[in-house]
Amino acid sequence: MKCNPWRWVWGLLPIAALGYAVAQYEHTRIEADLTQRAETQLRAKGLSWARLKFDGRDGLLTGRAIDEVAPQTALRETLAVRGIRVVENRTELIERADAYTWSAEHDTRRVVLRGLVPNDNTRASIVGVARQTFPGLTVVDEMRLARGVPSQDTWLTGIDFGLKQLRDLKAGEVRLDGLGLSLSGEAASQSQYTSVKTALASGLPSNIRLTDDRVTPPVIKPYTWGARAANKQISLSGYVPNARLRTDIQNTVRDVFRREAGGRL
Repeated sequence: MKCNPWRWVWGLLPIAALGYAVAQYEHTRIEADLTQRAETQLRAKGLSWARLKFDGRDGLLTGRAIDEVAPQTALRETLAVRGIRVVENRTELIERADAYTWSAEHDTRRVVLRGLVPNDNTRASIVGVARQTFPGLTVVDEMRLARGVPSQDTWLTGIDFGLKQLRDLKAGEVRLDGLGLSLSGEAASQSQYTSVKTALASGLPSNIRLTDDRVTPPVIKPYTWGARAANKQISLSGYVPNARLRTDIQNTVRDVFRREAGGRL
């Protein structure tokens, strides 16, 4: 019987195609498995910023690290995953800010967070505190990553304090420049005005300094004031624009009525 080589070719083609499909499937399966296990390892070590891509068992590590040590740590943890052959490290560092600023601004509808944060975990923590402090308002995250945060624990304490004071304002803004805090806006009520002023005067967290206080009392309509004399006493009621004027009015009333009150006023 005469052998026809083309019949062998046509018979081998399906086998070759099947072999190629199996190889590609195995290739994809290996890459997916290595990616999943390596990213799990990185997340467990607090390195969720790192990104991995595999070509077979060879990995490419990318992402923006939060400090100088993190790229080598991410590389070491990736290579520790069983089955990975080599990893090329192309990670970068996030920018370093000379002036580390952060702010939050709110009105009746939303709270907008701006400025710098050192990492995504801290970002999530700040967003969570804002949502808890302002229930019912939309929290808008416009923060961006940067290195250079001053004393992170103190800085976060300042943010927490600032958001609590901002809550007592009808609308306003709190800002941190380094560890210097400024607050501006109109208080929601007279009692909240007093509370904020007291906190700024004597309740600042340790190592947080007040750089600017532009908190104003609530606008009162109608703006009334009165004085009533009875039983050798003077009762003052209504509103005054600030604490110093309150003291001036009290002193003036005492001077005017001291003689009539027999020196007891």
